[in-house]
Amino acid sequence: MSLLEHIKKGDLPNKFSPRDVYHARHWSNLRSADDVNGALKILEDFGWVQVELVKAMGRPTQMVHIHPSLQKEEMT
Repeated sequence: MSLLEHIKKGDLPNKFSPRDVYHARHWSNLRSADDVNGALKILEDFGWVQVELVKAMGRPTQMVHIHPSLQKEEMT
C-alpha cells in the first residue's frame, strides 16, 4: 500500500513527521527515511502534502501537513 493510500484511509494524523512513518508504522516499501522522504516528495509535488521544517530547541524536524481534501474528518 502506498503512503497516499494510508493517508486516505486515515492511518496517519493530519500532522505527522516522516519519522513517525518509518519508525513506528513498519509499512512495506516505507521502512527507511529515504523511502518515506521519496514518497513525500512526490506527494508534495502533486500538492497532497506540505512538508514544513520546524526549528525547536534541538535539531530541526520535518512536519507533514495533509491537504484538507485528504483529511479523514472531511472524507465521506
